Amino acid sequence: SILAIYLTDRVESIDNQLITRQQIDVAIEHVLSDIQQVTVGNISGESSLDRRILSQVSVHLITKEAVGGRVGEILGAKLADIVTNDNSVILNVGSNSHRRLKTAAARRKIEFGHRLRPLWQNHISNWIKAETNTLPKTRSTQAYLMGEAGNRSSLAYRNTVNIVAAQYLRNATGRRTEKQHR
Repeated sequence: SILAIYLTDRVESIDNQLITRQQIDVAIEHVLSDIQQVTVGNISGESSLDRRILSQVSVHLITKEAVGGRVGEILGAKLADIVTNDNSVILNVGSNSHRRLKTAAARRKIEFGHRLRPLWQNHISNWIKAETNTLPKTRSTQAYLMGEAGNRSSLAYRNTVNIVAAQYLRNATGRRTEKQHR
């Protein structure tokens, strides 16, 4: 499985060099390419869980690149925290049981659709719509962006998404010890 490749490497030391936008762009393009390969069946042995986690990694990296927020702000976001329409994507950053904010100023609304390539904005919008449409209205406010397929109020995948995203960033930067800024 594609995820097995990314989950075998653990970070032992921390690289404090900056990750450039170009390097994040390369990582995002690789994730989107892998999603496409899994979707059309070119990679055998992939599961719907692999596709789900890769999609979550792509949404995480795209949002992180556009917003520049902390890892926990994005990994702890609820579906209701991201609002999409034809021209924009807005991330409402606030605290919840899985997302602490360091300061009062960290609570904010970030409009970032204009910073995205059209393909990336469509990808995020389609992901949010698909996730929201699979839930009853009463449950969509409690569902997490990085939630499990069967239990959207659980963040069991959050660490996996973080590890896989860091591995894509390692590959894009060429630095074995790369990690996402916290």
